[in-house]
Amino acid sequence: MRSRRAYGLSAKHALLALAAAIWLVTPVQATSGDAPVTQLPASKRIDLPDYLGHGLTHYLTLAVWREPSLSGVQARIEAASAAGRQAQSLTAGPAAVSIGELNDRTGSNFGRVEQELSVSVPLWLPQQRAARASEAESMLAATLAQARYGELQLAGRLRESWWLVASARADAELASAHLAAMRALAQDLDRRLKAGEVARADANSALGQQLAAEALTFAAENNRQQIELEFEQLTGVAPPLELAPESAVWPRAKGDAWLEQHPEFQLAAATAAHAQTALGVADRTRRDAPELELGAVRERAAAGQAFDRALMLRLRIPLASGSAWQRQTATARAVLLEAEANLRQTRLKLARELAQAKRGSQQADQLTTLSEHRVELAGDNLALAEKAYALGETGLASLMLASAAALDARTALEHQRIARAAAVSRLHQASGILP
Repeated sequence: MRSRRAYGLSAKHALLALAAAIWLVTPVQATSGDAPVTQLPASKRIDLPDYLGHGLTHYLTLAVWREPSLSGVQARIEAASAAGRQAQSLTAGPAAVSIGELNDRTGSNFGRVEQELSVSVPLWLPQQRAARASEAESMLAATLAQARYGELQLAGRLRESWWLVASARADAELASAHLAAMRALAQDLDRRLKAGEVARADANSALGQQLAAEALTFAAENNRQQIELEFEQLTGVAPPLELAPESAVWPRAKGDAWLEQHPEFQLAAATAAHAQTALGVADRTRRDAPELELGAVRERAAAGQAFDRALMLRLRIPLASGSAWQRQTATARAVLLEAEANLRQTRLKLARELAQAKRGSQQADQLTTLSEHRVELAGDNLALAEKAYALGETGLASLMLASAAALDARTALEHQRIARAAAVSRLHQASGILP
């Protein structure tokens, strides 16, 4: 143990600088629901456009415009709407025009001519039109549900990226503050080494801690830049300076009503409903559509004679094909069975995910409270270590251990605060709530 005389009173000033650098990184009190989880120091802030201060809702809108899987939503909606308009048509399909001529030019060449012009239209089978209309309606509902579910999936990716940015920024800021403290201590010990007040081993130890802090800061800054770049790739813009958490309180539906409003469940239900209507269409399409043809015929028996004119009405009824119809209905029934099984599994899956998210949120609250207590204890230990070091009762190694423990506790608290906010976002995600 070194004597009090060997260290002198200047040690107290160095330790106060070290403690201030560590403990002024962020306040100990937990953040409120409306306060940002992380933010840059005021000296590093610059004026930016207003949209950079918006929350998750705005950035989700930007991400939706860039998401390839959602770029064709409008086209799919138009396709479903077109199918509905087709089902409202009076005919089962477009009309066809037929033009023909019969003559004897390559034979006897008496001038015989028979010309025909007709229009044919496909007709609906019994109850087929209503089945087609139901299928088009269910197709539109499934398309809209698919778009909403795709937006929810994108919101999940955005939420994870949002809190990864917050965590990376916290790491970078804590590492920078730790580096500043280590530099101040190393400079003070180097000055005192030149004055013959401390041993070279202590000065070398402080310099080693400074170099380690520089490496940690460099790695943390690189990680922050990489994660912010990934966020920019997702949204098209850089993340905001302040990352506000989502509200931990929102209107919850009673009973299983939340499940009926969940986009993933709505998609599974809409898919099953569409499969049911498709089976109805297959069941009512046992043959090809019959065709009604109306035409005009003009003919003459020989050259020089007058043309005779007549009207022609023809009904074409295709015969049923039992094997083809059975194949169509069996395929549609298999799709329906799979969709119904998926609906049941989705109900169980979403209930499990919500229960897991609730447990995760509760655990995050408990761990945050424990981390705050740990910070208080580490701060008390650091204060005691500073006093003992200033009095010459302990060496530099004990002080460094206490400082490292304080920094570790502060880092753990910052991570846990972010984890708590992320747990709230995961609870929103499991509930099917968009930002």
